[in-house]
Amino acid sequence: MITAFFLVPDYLAPELVKESHISFLDLSTYELAFQLTIRDYNIFRNVLPTDYVNDIFHRIGGQKDASHIKEMSSLESLVNEEMFWVVHEVLQETNLHRRANSLKQFIQSCIHLKELKNYNSLFAIISGLDHSAVARLKQTWAAVSPKNRKKFEELKVLNSASIRN
Repeated sequence: MITAFFLVPDYLAPELVKESHISFLDLSTYELAFQLTIRDYNIFRNVLPTDYVNDIFHRIGGQKDASHIKEMSSLESLVNEEMFWVVHEVLQETNLHRRANSLKQFIQSCIHLKELKNYNSLFAIISGLDHSAVARLKQTWAAVSPKNRKKFEELKVLNSASIRN
């Protein structure tokens, strides 16, 4: 395989970098959900059912089996990382309509995550969209279609029902 490196004048470099940037809004919502599912699976497959039990007992003062601490920590980190990624993606948009489109993009991804039965990422994204820094964006949420806002409310109910049970 031959790799070619081309030198370009300094004045062209910023434009080339700008053209190579892919925006979150350019991504397919299904592909995003699918890739999150693959990423989650790579962590979930290493977590044993007993790891959850050990983690619960550790939280209430018991001993924790040290053999799978790393996997449980990875799982916890994954949820936090995905939630704060959502918050970051929405808040970094300075344009109201692009920010509203980000919300729509995440809601549509949640629908695909539900179909893929990836409840871990689904709940992480819902938590990110429901984070106070995002939830208080009243004008942005008003710019999201009523249909998508309704879908998000339905997903939030699913999320809150799972927490109660």
